[in-house]
This record gives sequence, structure tokens and C-alpha cells, in this order.
Amino acid sequence: MTSRLPFLVNRPLLARLDREWQVLNHRPAVLRRARGWGLGVPFVSLDEVVAAAGYRSGTPAGSGTTAGPAGATEQPAAAANEVLRRLLLAARTDDVAGRVVLQRLLPGVIARARRWGVHRVGGSSDAFDELLSATWMVIREFPVERRSHCFAAALLRAGEYRAFEQASRRLLVLELTEPHLFDLSA
Repeated sequence: MTSRLPFLVNRPLLARLDREWQVLNHRPAVLRRARGWGLGVPFVSLDEVVAAAGYRSGTPAGSGTTAGPAGATEQPAAAANEVLRRLLLAARTDDVAGRVVLQRLLPGVIARARRWGVHRVGGSSDAFDELLSATWMVIREFPVERRSHCFAAALLRAGEYRAFEQASRRLLVLELTEPHLFDLSA
């Protein structure tokens, strides 16, 4: 699974992520490590793990199935969600599992960075940088126990909130003023 490099997003960072993925994808030590995550699906590359986690390539949206690389069988979205749940549990302590989840979410991160780029001073490139780092933190800390479905959408939304909205949220703090302070002259 090679990511297409969009026009308005940080190309050097995407290219580095793509090179890193190509190195990790078939490395035997990484694959042995991935088999220890207990995903419940057979795979010979990390691309197949990403496909099992719900990456859709060539399947119409809303069809209820996911399709992986050429020749891979289709599987129900519920099974893909379970694979993603197991990956998230492994990602709490394993960077490679987190990287697999990030690879699964990368098309959504790119799309959301483009959308937020028009509101940022640095454009889509800066929005991508912020969103990527926020999404990584969300992947590592995501409370899987509180969600039972739609992990990919929840991760993207949580990353978007953390990167762009959380800092601008106002916290209303009420401070009670003692009645005798109203009598003091200014």
C-alpha cells in the first residue's frame, strides 16, 4: 500500500513515512513481532494487516466490507474493527503497532489536514504536521474500553480535536465573590 502524495500536504514528511513503511512492511523481525499481537488474521506483510484493519482500496464506501491488496479476500467491517481494536491495545506499548494504526489512518489524516489547511497560517503542510503528531498521541492513549465500534472514525475525530480544537475551547470558571467585597470602593 503506497500512499499517494497529495499536492498541498507536507511532501517531505509523507515521503519519509512512505519510505519507513516500505522498510517495515516485509521485514521478518517486524512480522514476527506483529504475530505476537494476537490479531486473529493471517498475514505475510504489514500491508495485509492494514487491509485487515479496514483500509479500503477499491471497495465502494458503505458496502460493509473491506478489501485489501490484490487477491486478498473481503471481510466484514466488524472483523476489521476487531483487528483495529487489537492493534490499538498493542499500540499502547508497541511503537510498531502504533505505526500500523497510523498507516491505516493516514488517508483520513491527509484529508483532514487539507480541510484544516485553509484555516492555518502555514497551510495544509502545517496542519498535517500538527494533526499527525496529535493522531500519534491519540493512538497511543486511546481508551479502547469506552468504545466498541468505529475505531478509525473515532481516532480521526479525536486527533482532529486534539490538534485544532482543544486549545481554543474555553473553560468557563465561576469565581464566587464574597458579598463584603462589593462594598469596597475602587
